[in-house]
Amino acid sequence: EPGGTSVRNMEHWAQQVNRATFSMYDYGTKGNMVHYNQSTPPVYDLSKYPTEVPLGLYTGGQDELGDPADIRRLLADLPMPPEVLFNIPSYAHVDMVWCYQAATQVYYPSVLPLLQKYAQSPP
Repeated sequence: EPGGTSVRNMEHWAQQVNRATFSMYDYGTKGNMVHYNQSTPPVYDLSKYPTEVPLGLYTGGQDELGDPADIRRLLADLPMPPEVLFNIPSYAHVDMVWCYQAATQVYYPSVLPLLQKYAQSPP
């Protein structure tokens, strides 16, 4: 069975969906001033993702939490394309972790080779 999550995590997710933003948790104006020294939560600046760090992006075509529009937006905001962009059209949000076939469909053919590549020669 999938693991649990916190109420705050779900609230943060709802903030992102309702505002169409990708920003830190919104504590409200006063709380944001305490946490971020500004009235609104800072937006995550994906253009600052370190280009020397390899990135693998694994997606599922049936993922309602990370749908194709979200993936396109993520890819557009990153400073470089991921080294691996792996999609399984039949997978939903947690299938990369919980699907019985994940080892043979995802880990062995894609994740392990990527890890082995950089374990032998770091970027």
